[in-house]
Amino acid sequence: MNTLLKKLAVVATAGTVCSLVGVESASAAAFNSRPLTGTNFNSGSLAGILGPTSGGGINSGANVISGQSNVALWSATSPNTNQSAVTLIIELAGLSGSNVFGIYDANNANNIIPIFEGGDVGNATLKEGAKITFTPNGSGYNISVAEVGNEGSTGTNTGFISSSNFGFYIDNRLTANGTVNPNGNIFYTEDDKNLNNAPQALVYGGTNSTVTLTGAEINPNNPNRPFEQGKDWILAWEDIKYGSSDKDFNDMVLFVDNVGAVPEPLTMLGAGAAAGLGAFFKRQTAKKQKK
Repeated sequence: MNTLLKKLAVVATAGTVCSLVGVESASAAAFNSRPLTGTNFNSGSLAGILGPTSGGGINSGANVISGQSNVALWSATSPNTNQSAVTLIIELAGLSGSNVFGIYDANNANNIIPIFEGGDVGNATLKEGAKITFTPNGSGYNISVAEVGNEGSTGTNTGFISSSNFGFYIDNRLTANGTVNPNGNIFYTEDDKNLNNAPQALVYGGTNSTVTLTGAEINPNNPNRPFEQGKDWILAWEDIKYGSSDKDFNDMVLFVDNVGAVPEPLTMLGAGAAAGLGAFFKRQTAKKQKK
């Protein structure tokens, strides 16, 4: 191998190592194993909620099997997010009065910021909304959540995440009146943070179709909007420990818009290597010009 090729190999390797470090520091499980099929997923009810004749008032065009995404974490910097919106589509769970939904810090799952509380409303005629603002603060982001409308709990929740990366959670460890729920748990979009590393959330990415959100508090006069791939997501939750649940993932279903996923590792590897090679060639050009 000649000297130039050796230098290129070193630069490419350095870029790859840097990218791997970035992935690891973001999270060990930014992606889940998907799709769930067969006996692992009782799909009938969710298909009714997401399909064109849904009683939940949403037509997403999402196939509940093939449309599943492996995304588990999102980023406040991709695609250049400064504000996102969340709509509670429907909540059918027996624990609906206890379920709290929100954001957690990818580097610290105990650092949580609530978005919807148990008293918030999600049904065929009313879909409560909230807007989330991401503001850079050092290496992390300040989070501000403002609920929209007058139903259920309203107001603003604030918090801080230590990097740009975050996931979503549901928490039913307390009852609606604030007492401890002995059967309650907190579940995350990252499977490996859940009991037995089990799936508790199914994620559906954009399909370049139109999503219909009848009764949505956000843009109520325009319930039909493009479902943008890579920026819009549906989260469908199972709120009982997976091994003991009915596996129908219809207990809480939400629509999240205008936020990108954490990049896949291979994409980041390629970007790191390309950046390294670019810097190398820039240095070589500068040396030749000096000569």
